[in-house]
Amino acid sequence: MGLVRSQLLREALTWLFVSSSATRSRRGEKVETADFFSALGSTECVWVRGRVVNQRRELSPRLCTPADEVGLAGPQEGTRFLHLLGRDGVEVIPPVKVPLDTLGFFDTLVILPGQLTVAHPTSFSMRLSREEEGPFLPGAGTCRLLPERYEGTIVVSDVDRTYLEADFKNMRALVSMLFKTGETRRTLEGMESFMKRLSAARPGGELVFLTGSPFFFKRTLEWKFELDALPVSALFTHPFVHDGVKELTGTEIRRFLRTLSNQFGHKLAVLLKLHHCLPQGARLVLLGDDSELDAEVYALFRRWTDGTLSQNEWIEHLRRHPLSKSEQGNIEEGVAGRHPGAKVAFIGIRHAVGRGLARCHPELRASVDLVFDQTAELEQAMKDAGWKLPTSTS
Repeated sequence: MGLVRSQLLREALTWLFVSSSATRSRRGEKVETADFFSALGSTECVWVRGRVVNQRRELSPRLCTPADEVGLAGPQEGTRFLHLLGRDGVEVIPPVKVPLDTLGFFDTLVILPGQLTVAHPTSFSMRLSREEEGPFLPGAGTCRLLPERYEGTIVVSDVDRTYLEADFKNMRALVSMLFKTGETRRTLEGMESFMKRLSAARPGGELVFLTGSPFFFKRTLEWKFELDALPVSALFTHPFVHDGVKELTGTEIRRFLRTLSNQFGHKLAVLLKLHHCLPQGARLVLLGDDSELDAEVYALFRRWTDGTLSQNEWIEHLRRHPLSKSEQGNIEEGVAGRHPGAKVAFIGIRHAVGRGLARCHPELRASVDLVFDQTAELEQAMKDAGWKLPTSTS
């Protein structure tokens, strides 16, 4: 049965990639475009990520599906220059060299100059150029920097089955996700209002989404968040690297399927690297569900930030999970160096598939504050823990 399902998915993805690529090749002229992930950091540093792609100017994110995004191609390596601009359009730091990988992705920790300060959370525009002096490529991103003494909440939430409805019951349902637009994705009951009010709770809140979905779900999710009017500060997708038909539909199909079920290394690495860029006084709220390993990742990360894990305990927990070389490298990079000290204040896990904390190591379960069924339970637990959520965001 497993082989049959893999074959069905392989055939569907082959058709998807070939047909979408062939269609795009017959359409208008393509231009090199910067496709940024939104970024959240402090005045000390910010983690800037994205991709340079060749696309038609008229490709609208409103109509974009993962099926559209998976076929986009980028330049083969090289360097671009990052520009950070204030609301007045003036650059606030000197241009920063950004290396591209073989598929046009960039992933760079930018150390900011000491003279750049903000009194409150402030948004800046990110642009790329081929040359240090410009001109800018089409496409811009948003970088949100937090002040040194920020003491607000930073919510890091999973997406599927935590914020959005998702059906992974069979291969047909899985493949259908590739053709959904932002308009056709559905938000779980109560979550849109809850997340808006949590982000508006004093002394401030920032929303970050961390999903195990591959990178080609980026634009669909961004448009969905915009439709929900969510003030999302950062989005992290799984950096699943593909090479067209060969990897998505050939012998590497098993690797693609594993990215949907084994998200431990990806999510832990993101949390560790993001932690480098957060002010010391920030309070982290981590939200996930029991369909994957969210509880295990969040609890382990909490123990690490609290300093209650020995080196041997840390290594033993990591050994229980298969990690790719890139995940191992990212985790090592994430724990290295000085961290500002932001602490996890609350962990909530949605009871989505009936597992509860069964996949969380017994030694880590006590670090999870709540396993909940309904959003109202989560809201009440956070109120009991001291969060003062406004009744509305209007």
